[in-house]
Amino acid sequence: MKTLLLAALVPQTGALRNLDAVKLTALNHGSIASPIPGEERRIVLQKLRRWAAQVGALRLGEDQQNPSVELRLTGIDVDAIVSRAAGVDNAGERRRLVKQLVLDELGVEADSALFTEHQTTWRGTRRTVEVVFGNVRDTQDLPDDALRASGDRWKIVVDYPFDPGHTPLDDLDRVERWRGDHGPSRTVCWIPAFFSQALQGDLARLVVVSHVLGGERLEQYADHLSPQDRPQARGILGDLRSALEQRLRTAIRQAYGVERAAPDTIDASHVVEERLQSLSPGFSPQVPVGAQLSDALNGLIAQMLEAQYPSHPQLEAEPRLPALRTVLAEVQRAIEAPDGRIEVPSDRRRVMRQIATPLRLGTQYEAPFVLGTHWKDQLDRAAGRARQDGQEQITVRDLRAWIDEPQPLGLPREVGSLIALVYASQTGRSFRLRGGPAQPQLEKLDDDLELVAAKLPDEAPWRAAVSRAGSVFGLAAVNPARNPSSVEKLAADLRERGAALVGAAEALVPLLEQRLRCLGGDPAAADRLQTAAAARELAHGLVRDDDPVGVIERLAEAAVPTTEQALGTSLASAQATVGALDSARWQVPLLVAQRAENGEQAHQRVVEELRRALSHDEFAEPLAPAVERASEQGMALLGEAKPRPEPDPQGAVRGSLSEVNVNDAQHKLDELALKDGSVTVDLHWTITTDDAGR
Repeated sequence: MKTLLLAALVPQTGALRNLDAVKLTALNHGSIASPIPGEERRIVLQKLRRWAAQVGALRLGEDQQNPSVELRLTGIDVDAIVSRAAGVDNAGERRRLVKQLVLDELGVEADSALFTEHQTTWRGTRRTVEVVFGNVRDTQDLPDDALRASGDRWKIVVDYPFDPGHTPLDDLDRVERWRGDHGPSRTVCWIPAFFSQALQGDLARLVVVSHVLGGERLEQYADHLSPQDRPQARGILGDLRSALEQRLRTAIRQAYGVERAAPDTIDASHVVEERLQSLSPGFSPQVPVGAQLSDALNGLIAQMLEAQYPSHPQLEAEPRLPALRTVLAEVQRAIEAPDGRIEVPSDRRRVMRQIATPLRLGTQYEAPFVLGTHWKDQLDRAAGRARQDGQEQITVRDLRAWIDEPQPLGLPREVGSLIALVYASQTGRSFRLRGGPAQPQLEKLDDDLELVAAKLPDEAPWRAAVSRAGSVFGLAAVNPARNPSSVEKLAADLRERGAALVGAAEALVPLLEQRLRCLGGDPAAADRLQTAAAARELAHGLVRDDDPVGVIERLAEAAVPTTEQALGTSLASAQATVGALDSARWQVPLLVAQRAENGEQAHQRVVEELRRALSHDEFAEPLAPAVERASEQGMALLGEAKPRPEPDPQGAVRGSLSEVNVNDAQHKLDELALKDGSVTVDLHWTITTDDAGR
């Protein structure tokens, strides 16, 4: 302390300038007694932190190993300010503050709820444990149910490092009684040593100082100081709070067993030998060694999970869905390879090494990946035992259970789905749901899906279907490998396309035939009509057939009157073609066709061009532009002016007679014959036979 006072009086003098813990130890060499040589600096640090918690004018730097040291001489009495606010200190405020500091040291987010869900990464997978903070001894604070874990998830109950009127032995007694009354649970109670009386005094002081520095309360408690002195008082109190908090944090690490306990911070009258009390029989965790309490917590969680899932693979990266999809795609490529060996693209090798290899799906070398048979062998054996026991169907639920034999692996659900999909591909199985086809998905693989031996199409129809899927339906990204997953996928895509196109394909054929006849065309000789009929038949077949192999074979064996491209174009454009044939625009070509029957050559040329387009495939000659063109030309022809009839001679009289029988007509002719002048008569008649009337 004398050295600090000298440095405060003459701060710029030689060795006293910029004091830190190392300099202070060296300047006091020989006056500091240490039972262990070389521990002098640690003793100096302990003294400095204890003094800083008592004297606000002593400021320590942020460096935990060698903080700077400064003693400020001031006439401001901050103890008087703290004394005026002493009434805010109580047991509840102390517990609140300690809980906040302990959870912060543990790296756990504080929550107002009874427990907090804490997430961590273990062996590459995300894990969640429940962290409960409370007084283990007190059944009001922590009822019996609060100590029980839920399901397969672990729970950590963190006790307070002080309990007025009680000792840690009372907490241990509660734990022992709980074991006897409630049985096993995946719970660990962390019972700390208790703070010393001196440290509890520092805790009370920190509660008060923190309260004073909150908001504008300093104005209330330091109203006896001048306005000029209050900012300086705030600075000194801020340093005092930092020193007290640092001292409390050090004591917390000591109380929970991460650091060696010091007699001035930890009550040595009741020693806690086993700070971690497990409620799971056979599991005896140890406080992990770590520089921080958060490291110790992660180490404890690792011990818990290792005891629960000892065979969990050591994944080198978190198995997120994009990475799992990459692994599945590459492993399926290896399954399709004759020797199970593939060259993996350079941008995918790392994820294969991080996930596929630890999961024992195979081995990723520098560039090649070699397929493994670990899961195929294990699941085949389990399926064989199930069949011997009379089980007929194998489900995804069965596979998940067999993956966890002989010990549970604790794999995330998507990782189990990945293994199930790989097994199905390796063994040539497909998936069914309640007897119907199902398309499995990595992110949502239903436990009720059944695995059945897949029926595959022959090689020739499969290759034909893959080729036509591209040329007819535009499905370019078809997996050419003939395996259950690729057959199921292509069949599902074809059914979907067929369902979308069948309505328009059905409507096109009769309308097309009708328009051809109206224009004098020959339906039997029209490529467009023959292709449309084949397209309709194909679409109907794809929709009606539930069997994936049947769908593949229908496409492979479908009739192609002209070309595959023409067949695909007919299907794809059926809706637009129906619109062109059934629109108001078509009325004009029909009128032109009537005029063409009377021998008008211009009208005949329009009809011939439209009839040609109507006969050609859509792939060869699109119909909509031809209809539009014929309509425009027809409008021009129909709009031409007709020769005006010669005017009647002067004094001529016109008349008419319609819808009369022969006798009436004869009577009218006799009457006209008696008229003076020249009489001209136009005759039109309609004869209706008796047969036509019946």
